[in-house]
Order: sequence, then structure tokens, then C-alpha cells
Amino acid sequence: MDFFNQPDSSKPAKKKKIMMKPKKKHITNEKKFIPPKLCYWPRELTTGLSDYSIHELESLIQDSSWYDQKKTELEQSEYWKKLPKDEDKQKKRKKEMREIIFKQMKWEKEEFVILTKCKFFNIDYIVPEFPNKYETKNEKKRIFLLNYRWTSKTNNDYSDTWTDWLNYNELRRDCLNSQIKQKEEKYILDKRIERWEILSEEQQQHIIKEEKDFRIKCAQERQSQSSKRAYVNETETESTPNGMCIVRESWMTNEQWSQKRQELREAYRESLR
Repeated sequence: MDFFNQPDSSKPAKKKKIMMKPKKKHITNEKKFIPPKLCYWPRELTTGLSDYSIHELESLIQDSSWYDQKKTELEQSEYWKKLPKDEDKQKKRKKEMREIIFKQMKWEKEEFVILTKCKFFNIDYIVPEFPNKYETKNEKKRIFLLNYRWTSKTNNDYSDTWTDWLNYNELRRDCLNSQIKQKEEKYILDKRIERWEILSEEQQQHIIKEEKDFRIKCAQERQSQSSKRAYVNETETESTPNGMCIVRESWMTNEQWSQKRQELREAYRESLR
């Protein structure tokens, strides 16, 4: 007996690990039921709902109490160039200022809508800081005046700074609007589902039938139009070597068409005499 290779009775024998196959997760391919759009619902059941807008949000967007104050701040801002003494130059400068204020206020209105929607959907709003400084070709820092906004001028010291800001603003808005669109679509759908769940089964079945009937009607109309186009494309004609031609009308029977063709042949023979 080999005493050196005997199992140690003082230590418990190690249990062999049994490898179990991982349990397969039960994956359901069932899609969540989405109620038909509101255009198929009876009007009295859609009060306060819309497939395209959010009533609560629209009322917030329509608020314009901030507009006049913002416009006044722009008009009275100290960050405008001093008006020239010359009367004609002064008129020209004031016209330019009015155009800048108009464009700025247009931007402000659009921005107010974005800000309001971000607050409504709890989206982190990115503050659009306008440039306040620019660098000259001599590498000197200058104040970025309001006169330099919304300019179409190029090759100026400030034009590159403004172009960079415009590009940044476009990317910033695209990012926010993308998030807003997703939130809007989800909100509208969730509200429709909420209303659907409190309807009676009879009301739900009526709406489902309305949608089904509409789709069937549309399919029949498309098929009918397709058949008409196919018939037009297959219109029968017959012609003779001297250029005479007849076309089969839609109302002609086979006998009438055969008679018409016979008359054409006789007319052609007559023309050769």
C-alpha cells in the first residue's frame, strides 16, 4: 500500500462542480398595443387630446409678456456703436440697428419656444452665450458690439467670431430639438394610451372598426385606380400603312370593335383605288 498517496481523512473531499446550462431568458415578441390615432375616435372622446400638439405646452409657448421688455433692453443697450453726427449716416445706422433688432427678436422668440419645451419635458437647457469679445488681426481684444450680430459682412475682424457662433448655435439647437421631438412623441402617445385605457370595450371596438374600415376603403380605391391605369395603358389601337388609325373606346364590345376594324380596312382599300 502506498502510504504517501493516501487521501487525508482530516480534510473533506472536494465536491465536483456541476456546470449547469444557463437558463434561457423568455423573450416575448409581443408588441405593445398602440391605440388608433384620434382621427378615428368620436370627437367627444378626444377632448383635450391631439396627435400633433400638446395643449398645455401650446398655452405656455403663446406667452409673450417677456417680448416688449426684451426688445426695450436691446434698443437701450450700451453695446451699440455711437451714432454718427452726420444726419444721413445716422439714418443709415438706425436702419441697420432696426434690422439687427428684428433678427435678434426673431431668434429670441424661437429660443423662448425651445426653452419652454425644455422646462416642460425636464431637458437640460444649453444656455446660448453670445460672443462678447473678438480678436483683431493684430491680436488685440475688442468688445463684440450688437452691431456685429446677424451681419452678412465678411473679411472683418469680427465676422469669423460671429460665423463660429452661428455654427455653434445651429448644432446646439439641433441637439435640443432632437431631444424635444422624442419627448413630444412619447408624451402624445402616452396621453392617448391613458385615455384609451378608460374607454369601455364597446367604445374601443368601435374605434378599431373605424380604422379598419378606413384602411379597407383606401386599399379598394388604390386597387381601383391601379386597374384604371392598367386599362389605359392597354388601350387597343389599329392603323393602316397610309396613316389612318382607330382607337378602341372603353364602351365598345368585342363585336363593335371588330366592326370598327372592318370599316378601317375597307376605308384603306377604298383609298388605294
